[in-house]
Amino acid sequence: MVTLAGFILLSFICVRISIIDIKTHFIHNIDLILLFLLLLIFFEINLRTGSINFLIYLFIYFLTGRKLGFGDVKLSFILGLGFQSFLALIYAINLSWAMGGVWALLSKQRKIAFAPWMLSGAFLAEILVV
Repeated sequence: MVTLAGFILLSFICVRISIIDIKTHFIHNIDLILLFLLLLIFFEINLRTGSINFLIYLFIYFLTGRKLGFGDVKLSFILGLGFQSFLALIYAINLSWAMGGVWALLSKQRKIAFAPWMLSGAFLAEILVV
């Protein structure tokens, strides 16, 4: 169970990652480490879902010729650690790619920041899968 303080800290680091990714298309390792530590403190960690999420994004990373940033691949592992079921993981992946895809079509940019969509998808999946 996430306390109010935990929710505020998690929200802060997720917003920070999103803003930096939107501005620079880069995710700092220190932010990933902070997110990892917060997940360790406030959630029960699931290495299976973290590893599966990492392998899916790593596959996409190589399949697309490294068009997906490696920061997104690292973020996928950390976000995956927080999911307690395979269903939540699948929801998060699908929601992330659907929202990111719609944004890419609407914005008509050649490059989009994907971390905000990954974080949004993870948050929505946690709400939808109880």
